[in-house]
Amino acid sequence: MTTTAREKYEATAVGGTAILSTASGQSDDAFQSDVREVQRMEREGLVTIIKEHRESESGRRLIDLIMFRRLR
Repeated sequence: MTTTAREKYEATAVGGTAILSTASGQSDDAFQSDVREVQRMEREGLVTIIKEHRESESGRRLIDLIMFRRLR
C-alpha cells in the first residue's frame, strides 16, 4: 500500500523539499501514520526532517505539519 508520505517522497526530486500537513483533509490517524512513515524514511537515510510542527488546540500535541528534504 502506498501512503501519502511515500507518494510525496516519490514526487520530490532528490535535494527537493516537501511538506505534508493535515490541511490535506486526512483524518488525524491517517496523517499520524504518514508522520511515522516520514520518520521511518529518515531513519533509513532517505530523507532528513527539516521541521515538525505540533498543534496546540486539542491538547494532544499531534504533529500537524512535517517538512522534509529528499536525500536519495
